[in-house]
Amino acid sequence: MKKLFYIYLMIAPDLIYSQSLNNPPGGSGYGQMMGGNNGTNINIQGTQLNPNNPTGNPGPDHHERDIFWIHGLGGSASSWSTASGWAYDNYLVNCHSNITYTENQSIFGAGNSIRNDIGLYNQGDAEDFIIAHSQGGLVARAAIYDQYCRGAGHEELKSIGGFVTFGSPHQGARLLNNRAQFKTLAEELCKKLGRAYAYKLTNIKFTVNLPIVGKEVLHPFADIKLTEYFAKLVCDTIFDKVLKSYFIKLNPPITQSYEVGADHLNTMKNWCDGNRLDTMHKVAFYGVEDEVGLMLRTIKYFVEDANNFGQFGANEDNDYIRNAKANYDSMTSWITEFECDLKATMFKFFDRNCDIWPFKNNNPCLNKIIPYKNFLEKGIQALKEAQAFMSTLDEQYKAIIGAVEYQTTQEYYCICANPHEESEEKINDPLQCPIRKQGKYGWMNCSTSIVTKTVRKTKDSDGVVLAESAMDLPEATEMPQKMYITSHMQMRNNDALKHALEDLLFDAQLPNEHWFILTTK
Repeated sequence: MKKLFYIYLMIAPDLIYSQSLNNPPGGSGYGQMMGGNNGTNINIQGTQLNPNNPTGNPGPDHHERDIFWIHGLGGSASSWSTASGWAYDNYLVNCHSNITYTENQSIFGAGNSIRNDIGLYNQGDAEDFIIAHSQGGLVARAAIYDQYCRGAGHEELKSIGGFVTFGSPHQGARLLNNRAQFKTLAEELCKKLGRAYAYKLTNIKFTVNLPIVGKEVLHPFADIKLTEYFAKLVCDTIFDKVLKSYFIKLNPPITQSYEVGADHLNTMKNWCDGNRLDTMHKVAFYGVEDEVGLMLRTIKYFVEDANNFGQFGANEDNDYIRNAKANYDSMTSWITEFECDLKATMFKFFDRNCDIWPFKNNNPCLNKIIPYKNFLEKGIQALKEAQAFMSTLDEQYKAIIGAVEYQTTQEYYCICANPHEESEEKINDPLQCPIRKQGKYGWMNCSTSIVTKTVRKTKDSDGVVLAESAMDLPEATEMPQKMYITSHMQMRNNDALKHALEDLLFDAQLPNEHWFILTTK
């Protein structure tokens, strides 16, 4: 995906200026614990805690434990390189980030791959655990589910006593359900910005000294057909030759397993009872990114590898927004430039009587003034359309990933009136409004008025996965843990990840789950 977004950046440097929207939603709480620790599940804002799991005690008294780090979509053995290296340097632990899988199969097929790889290190003590990012968390769940719930007789994971997920879409990823909309958005982005830049690039002016005429400003490339052809050619080439293949790479068969409502997700929600899977330690971490400029903040660490910023150094995510604002402002100056050129051209237009026959058919009017006037008008239109699109792009992206929804409701009012009085009453059904009714000063004629209201509702997300999805780890043994101001790829190597790992592995800051605590070196 990072190459895909890089191409966007090449089309329009730094992409867009995303204007501030409504106030971002506040952090979500965990709600109230329902019921006691009597062997029943504890519900915390949709997440089931499993008190049957023996929690609250430090991890096994073992000199060295093993952590298996599982990558997400399009990842590799290097995806967790910084975090796993930090853990190895600070704790008595063996870190294995070389656990990989192919994506031309289902979640369960990938789970089978990592189960076999983990089995090579099997110690059989149930002291080891998995840390997984995004899709990797579902692959890990599939491997564990397959071993303990399908009765396949596997023993490769008998050393695994717990697993931790970061940004994993346990309820599914809405983006995958809306991948066609995402492709359409990308195409529209290319068209809008491509046209705007094409008009700017072809509005090249040369000042020359001509005999008799004197100084003359020429604009040899200011041709509407040439400019529109150039813009279309660029976008068609990018999509047909480049982006189409990347969309295919971003949509391997494995992603069908975790669209919202996918059968494989529903299967894994039904943990089997009365065996080792129930007593396994499970924690979900989820990121919440700032709503303002969400798309650009998220794109930042798809384009640039979070591991290239030093240990836990992938924290700055405003630079794309700053650069995009400068780009947006540049387009404003281009509009001003086009409008000035148009004003000067209109002076020539009327001075040469280009609006009056037969003068409009003269060479200066027909071949220079009128074509350039039309070119400038089209250019202004293209630039303004691009700015309007850029201003809504962030909101459109949020709708695609499910982070914003618009709900429309209708309210009915019965309005009655005569020349001397008027009444208004809210009703539930238009049929409740009579044709006439008696008023204080005589009969009033009545009619139904319909008021349509649209409410904008937002949901926390990391820019790819909704928080509610990443929080919903079935039978978790700890409340879902929030990572503040963190986007989907950024969470693999930022300060929020460091604090999360310290809370998990050392500081015993998780209220219920201390099993993952390691011995420091």
